[in-house]
Amino acid sequence: MRKWLDADRPDEDHYLEFKRRLNDGRAANAELARDLAQFAPDGGSLVIGVAEADLTRGTPATASPVRLDGLRERVESVARSRIDPPLHLRCLVLPDEQERGHGFLWVEVPASQVAPHMVEGAYFGRGDTQKRTLSDPEVLRMHDARRTSAGARQAALRDWVADDHVPAGRRLQAHFHFVAAPTTGPAGTLGDFLDGVNVHNDLYDLIARARAAAPSATETPHMLGAASTPSRTSDGIRLASFTLPLDSEDPRWEDGVVVELGEDACIRVRMTRVSAWDRDGTDSTIWPDLAVVLTRHCVQVVALVADLAGYRGRWSLGAAVTGVAGHTLDVRHHPVTHDLADHHRTTEVSGTDLHDAPGTVTRTLMRSFARATHHERHPEVVAAFADPGH
Repeated sequence: MRKWLDADRPDEDHYLEFKRRLNDGRAANAELARDLAQFAPDGGSLVIGVAEADLTRGTPATASPVRLDGLRERVESVARSRIDPPLHLRCLVLPDEQERGHGFLWVEVPASQVAPHMVEGAYFGRGDTQKRTLSDPEVLRMHDARRTSAGARQAALRDWVADDHVPAGRRLQAHFHFVAAPTTGPAGTLGDFLDGVNVHNDLYDLIARARAAAPSATETPHMLGAASTPSRTSDGIRLASFTLPLDSEDPRWEDGVVVELGEDACIRVRMTRVSAWDRDGTDSTIWPDLAVVLTRHCVQVVALVADLAGYRGRWSLGAAVTGVAGHTLDVRHHPVTHDLADHHRTTEVSGTDLHDAPGTVTRTLMRSFARATHHERHPEVVAAFADPGH
């Protein structure tokens, strides 16, 4: 912490606040609750044990280590008991190298799906560098925006499904679709990355890191790693396992993966083969576990893109499997005809969820599909639904 403060000389901003220490008593706990609740709408971090900069004197933020004994437990207790609804936190204890038993507590507050949060009858948010009480109209707008956001997530997924590059009359396989976008990210946040000379190679490497971070062992020629042919889109770049547009009349070309990344950190993925025809072309088997594993890989990609963009807010995610009906489903080696409807699910998650609970995010998007296809206990599905450390 001392090295970071000395080297980077960080300033407080909309996402970061320093607090020298926590005083004792109920009033101090109420103040701490307000300090935490202010970050709920957009996410942010409260760092305890750092004295904020003095702008009048021109002095930067400096280390002021505090006693660590019981500090984390106190902060978490306040988040649970003094904030309505309770706030989920991620606390990182950083011992000081110079003072035994002392150090710093980095408290990360993920952007909350139910923000704003109330403390003692008032709702709080954060301006450029300070917390503020939200007015009733602002609270109402946030609630309206949440309802609007749910509709926008569903529309984004529908639009991507409708934009399938395989014409509707020629689709023989079940297709997988995934979309992700920051809910409040600034426009053009990845502009510099997309202007890079080796941007397509950089994206390919990012995808490889995401796949390596996933627990699944599934490896087929149709996974994200097959996307290697580069091209540009109207708002970013694309990697695909084929060259668009496709013009072959051979139905076997319905076999590939597309990954697109836009300058606003929007991510779109399509895989046109989560099913396979037998050799004589009379029957096709769907692979539900492959769709689940692909979802987990996509979630890991989003986590890395969030880091790349420096965006700590919430993300809108959506996953779909289309063309499901009519394929054979291999259930315990007893093939059955699968006539369920197509699968569509959307959700909104925090950046912390993406990093700490990618399995839970995957399960939210794909659990009903795995259950409907009798694959909820398939080893690859179980692994894809597991969070790190579990």
